[in-house]
Amino acid sequence: MTDTLILSIDAMGGDNAPESVIEGVALSAEQHDDVFFFLFGDEEKIAPLAESCLSFFRYQHKLTFRHHPKPFF
Repeated sequence: MTDTLILSIDAMGGDNAPESVIEGVALSAEQHDDVFFFLFGDEEKIAPLAESCLSFFRYQHKLTFRHHPKPFF
């Protein structure tokens, strides 16, 4: 039996986000079959980046987007 790891990722946080975050998630998805991702942030900015990354088409079953339309504060 293989353990599954689910990671929650703030796609809008950090330097050069969301581009660098999406690139990192794509790389990890390619290398780790047992890792799934919840991406949090502005879906209008994240989705086009994810779609432009070829590996995301192969691994999109491992991705879930969560978007909140208004800031919490």
